[in-house]
Amino acid sequence: MEKDNLRIKRLLVLLAAILIDIAIGYADTAAIPHVSFLTFYLVPVLIATWFASAWAGMFVLSASLVVWFIPDAIARGPYSHGIIPYWEVTVKFVILFVVVCFAATAKRLLDNEKVMSRTDYLTGAANRRYFFEIAAAEARRAARYKRPITLAYVDIDNLKGINDQYGHKTGDRLIRLVAETVKKGVRMMDMVARVGGDEFILMMPETGYDASQTVIHRIHKELQYVMEANKWPTTFSIGAVTCESVSCHPEVLITMADNLMYSAKRAGKNMIKHEILKEEVCVSP
Repeated sequence: MEKDNLRIKRLLVLLAAILIDIAIGYADTAAIPHVSFLTFYLVPVLIATWFASAWAGMFVLSASLVVWFIPDAIARGPYSHGIIPYWEVTVKFVILFVVVCFAATAKRLLDNEKVMSRTDYLTGAANRRYFFEIAAAEARRAARYKRPITLAYVDIDNLKGINDQYGHKTGDRLIRLVAETVKKGVRMMDMVARVGGDEFILMMPETGYDASQTVIHRIHKELQYVMEANKWPTTFSIGAVTCESVSCHPEVLITMADNLMYSAKRAGKNMIKHEILKEEVCVSP
């Protein structure tokens, strides 16, 4: 669904850029001869490149050259030399092509920067800051519509022992496998974030106690299977809290899930502690 929406958005942007291109070509035809409209043709090219893709920018670039060539040929009539129109088209193509390349590169760097600011460098999961942003919005939505939401804190037991015994490279591989396993076990609408060296947090909107219990226990079992397959002597302590039909502040949910996780560790590790939040807790506006 998300990919379809993105495809439709890019198609609409491309269509808008082409229409702007045609409008500029029409104005170019009616303009005083020898007045350059090259700067104006940059507008649809930049729109297509920035908001759609580099290929869309190249398509509009080609259309711009065609749209420019027609009014230019009408205005100038015969050239003093047959190569002149082709030379001018080539020059304009190079200028517009350089603009497309610069715009596409800048957009890619900006997108990469946005991704890096939101994700954990090691696992590709969301980082702590981005998680808090999304969790606050989801908590407000859950409170407004009285819908359930579940948070689960997952802690890797004995990660230090793995690093000491096998090295940090193995420890990093273990962490990446944990992130991959948790992400595979949830829906696209759920969110997985790495919030500490050996701690992950899972947010499941629209998920009550019973449904989240099933998911959390399945993930716990799958994580244990992955550890055993790699012969790593580690387990997982999970603390989870479900907010149902009450207003819950995300920081309260996170604190409760964190406390339940530490309770599971103190009780012997490798277990799940899951509770329902029954008291109404104010959600920030």
